Amino acid sequence: MEHRTSIPTAPTPRAYPLVRIARVCDDGPVLSFGLLVDIADALTAHGFPRPQGRDFVALRECVAWFVYASDEPGDLRDVQMPEGPPPPLPAGVDGVPVGTRHGGGCGQ
Repeated sequence: MEHRTSIPTAPTPRAYPLVRIARVCDDGPVLSFGLLVDIADALTAHGFPRPQGRDFVALRECVAWFVYASDEPGDLRDVQMPEGPPPPLPAGVDGVPVGTRHGGGCGQ
């Protein structure tokens, strides 16, 4: 599959998060188990392990976080990063910085 991209001329407005609804309507979207299975299939098709058991609970929470606006003050999804280089990563396990791959995989 070929993906063509163009240089954006202006920021595209976000479609998500949606306003959280008080009750589920018959005609509205639902975070169903079928949707979670479709997402699991997509993850598996891209080389990730298939979610199983309680993974589906965590997957639903992640999708809900993405889809619906938070009622919590200080939601981090729209925090603007300051201009300039990103801040340094904190030290991770065994001195490996978070976000850095360490040996043992992919021929290393």
